[in-house]
Amino acid sequence: MILTPENRIKDYTAKGWWGTDTLYSLFIAACEESGDSEALVDAPNRREFTLGDPRRLNFNQIKTEVDRYASIFYDAGFRKDDKVVLQLPNIVELAILYIALSKIGIIISPVPIQYGKYEITKIIDDIKPKGYIGIASFNSKNFAEGIRNAFNNEHILFSVGDADGFININNKAFGEDSLADTDAYTQSIANSANDILTICWTSGTT
Repeated sequence: MILTPENRIKDYTAKGWWGTDTLYSLFIAACEESGDSEALVDAPNRREFTLGDPRRLNFNQIKTEVDRYASIFYDAGFRKDDKVVLQLPNIVELAILYIALSKIGIIISPVPIQYGKYEITKIIDDIKPKGYIGIASFNSKNFAEGIRNAFNNEHILFSVGDADGFININNKAFGEDSLADTDAYTQSIANSANDILTICWTSGTT
């Protein structure tokens, strides 16, 4: 989805102010150049605020997870310009999901982990997302389950970890041909640097 006027895109590109790289293209270039280099590191105290042991991942390991996540979303029916609300603490899955969602052109609406049902409901009304990705547990609370009632049966809900009413993205299987189908779809879409990547939110004072 491109909302910037075409004449502005042409003007800024001609002046060298805007380029053609996307988040996904930059990631692929990094994988090709530095695949075995360490790229993502969890906070050492990850288990103190959410589930899972701290992880350290190189670019190649991240790409494996990016491809897997993207295939799960593709199998679930997500396509270019669909919108998803993303609400995770600062863990490696947050960065990986940004890249995976951008691979197939999904518009990401990241929200602070502090937001609850009230704030999420307003965001749903504003942007009409197709789905939500959250965390099963945060600060020893069943976090995702507290958000669930903000959504209806038309929304597709994912979580990192097991949560009632959510698809655990780390345990979800995907079809035998999903990786190839997702890559073929990625090649078929016109996803440019001018497409919307995120819809972000402020505290209301900006």
